[in-house]
Amino acid sequence: MTKKPTEPRKKPAPKNKPPIKKKKYTDVDLFQAKVDEYFIECDNNVIKKQVVAGGKVIVIETPEPYTMAGLAHHLNIHRDTLNNYSKDEAYVGIVTHARKKIERYNINLAMVGCYDSKIAALNLSSNFGYAVKKDVTVDDVSKPTRTPEEIEAMRLMSQEIVKRLK
Repeated sequence: MTKKPTEPRKKPAPKNKPPIKKKKYTDVDLFQAKVDEYFIECDNNVIKKQVVAGGKVIVIETPEPYTMAGLAHHLNIHRDTLNNYSKDEAYVGIVTHARKKIERYNINLAMVGCYDSKIAALNLSSNFGYAVKKDVTVDDVSKPTRTPEEIEAMRLMSQEIVKRLK
């Protein structure tokens, strides 16, 4: 059996960097107009939410919520691309203002119970850096800090608050 001559080892092909994409919006005024158009469109698009109150179903009409994903969709770009626009000095003011408007809108609607608390928490943590922090300190675990009656009263109060927020 004869051995075949070995070929020199090939180097792996260099990884090509993805091509730099041109911005979809090169005109700042057009970008601003499209952002403004998104907010007007949301305000004019009514969503109906059914809520049970006093044993009756009540329909509440609210404007379509402002979201970063919704704005990106309206601009026909990816959410990450929208965030990248904020790195450009020409666009940073527009994106920052839109982001703050969306954040304020989401907080206000969450506080009055128009949003499910879990959705609001997810949205605020994903898009605006909010986090739920729990501080736990243990002093003496051998002695309960609250009586069973106090714990039950707190549980009932929590349930009542949650019912009122819904």
